[in-house]
Amino acid sequence: MQRNTLILPMMSYKLDIFEFFALITILLWNTGLEYQTEECGGTGEKVKEQVMAELVYYMKHYKRIEEPGVRIASIVNLLPAVERCVRKIQDDTEITQVFNVFKASKEFYDLVNGIFG
Repeated sequence: MQRNTLILPMMSYKLDIFEFFALITILLWNTGLEYQTEECGGTGEKVKEQVMAELVYYMKHYKRIEEPGVRIASIVNLLPAVERCVRKIQDDTEITQVFNVFKASKEFYDLVNGIFG
């Protein structure tokens, strides 16, 4: 699943390191989390706006793309695939734990499921 829905499209777009980091920033600066303060959400929005502005500048002036909007839209369209792949990994890990397919530490399962504490 990950190969067809995420890895191959990412390879076909030939993302460079700056585009990859912009994608990661947009993904990780989630501004719709439960119990998130307005200040934190505002900071996240500002960071994402700044990253997008810098990505547009980078594409126009360094990659010489006249209309970077289309490329940015293609890159942003990878986000749902990332989320689906993460969810699939979490589901697969839970199944291996339920059916005792292999034994891993509690810390491993917590890490996969985003429990950091």
